Parts: sequence; structure tokens; C-alpha cells
Amino acid sequence: MDYKRENLGYKREDKKNLLVKKGEKSYNTSHVSRIVPAMNQAKDLIARLEKLRANHEKKALKTQLEVARDPRHKIEENSVVKSNRLARAYYRFDIVEKRIMEAMISKLDSLLANKEQMQDIRLEASEYANAFGVKLHKAYEEMAGAVHRLMRTVITIRESDDVKREYTLMAEAVYHKGEGHITATFNPKIVKHLVNLREHFLSYKLKQTVSFKSSYTWRLFEIMMSWKKSDRPVAGWFT
Repeated sequence: MDYKRENLGYKREDKKNLLVKKGEKSYNTSHVSRIVPAMNQAKDLIARLEKLRANHEKKALKTQLEVARDPRHKIEENSVVKSNRLARAYYRFDIVEKRIMEAMISKLDSLLANKEQMQDIRLEASEYANAFGVKLHKAYEEMAGAVHRLMRTVITIRESDDVKREYTLMAEAVYHKGEGHITATFNPKIVKHLVNLREHFLSYKLKQTVSFKSSYTWRLFEIMMSWKKSDRPVAGWFT
């Protein structure tokens, strides 16, 4: 009798385990059936966002060209925005290179959400000449000569007393001979110091600096701007 009860108990336990396993299988199947559509929706969302990003890039480039060709627009009315760390960074530019660098920064699309997104920036010789008061043929010469140096300049940003990082300014720079313009792409590691900034940055109109005859004057102006709202003593690099 005890043997039969014990045997019956085993059968009940086996049946219970079988039901549990079936339940687990049913749960797993149900779980997978919910995950797959969610993954497909995520892929679809990513594809849509990528399409929106591509369209935004096309519109931004089109706007750049339209603005550049609009005789009513003056590049000196653009704003230069950069992080305080970049403003205090160490690098050597002459006044021509500094003018081109800041003019191109002023043409960046600052609303891009991705701080490391590549943007091709186009600077016309006529824009440069009108903004900084130089002859058009002189603007051609200065821009052509500056491309080489812009690509090879290293910018050193001090993040703390113990950490400093070195970057090249540009990922690519091209002077289009006979067309009178430069097309350049900023290094993505530098772009994060230029767009979508929420704090610790400075901003000024390019027209505030067009009369500067020395890159040192311009650098000093930016360093002072970077400490404008800070109570800390100036300790940035300057050369």
C-alpha cells in the first residue's frame, strides 16, 4: 500500500514537472514573440532617424550654399560658438589661419545632436574678402596657402593638471583652384567642442573680431570671454 502511494506520488510529481516545463516553454515562446516585433520596430526607427539625418545634412549644405551666394548675407553676422576648453587650448595660428578657422566655425550647424557628426563646410573667397576687408585676389592667395597649415596644426586641450589631449583641427581641407573656395571638415573630436553645447562655452559675433590684426589679440579676446562668467582666476594656456 505504501509502495503504491509512493509510486503515485512520483507520478504526480512527474506530471507537475511536465506542466512546469510546458509553462516555461510557453512563457519563452511568448517572450520571444514579443521581443521580435520590438526589435523590428527599433530597426525601423533607426532607419527613419538615419533618413532624417541624411535629409538634414542635405538641407544644411543647401542652406550653406544659398546663404553664401546671397549678396545680402554677411558672414561676419554669424556667431562663433566653442567650449571654454577649446578657447583656452594651445595652438599656433597666424591671423589668416585664425580668420579662416573662426569663419568656418561660424558656419557649422550648431543644432546637430550628434557631436561627432561630420560636416563639410564651404568658405567662399568673396565671403572672406568682404568680412575681413582684403582684396579678392589676396583672399584667394591667403586661403590657398592656409589649407596646408590648417591640416597640420595640432591643438592641445588641457582637461586637468594631469591630462592634456592633442587633436588635429581638420579631418580634411581642400582648396578648389579656379573656383575660389575652401571645403573643409572638422575633426569629429573637435566638433564636440563646437556644437550642441549646453554649458561652459562662449559665443560672440564674428564681426567683433574682424578688425583684429594679430592672432594673439584674438586669442586673448577668447580667453577673456571664456572666463567672463567665472570667479576662478585665469589659468589657461596662451601663446
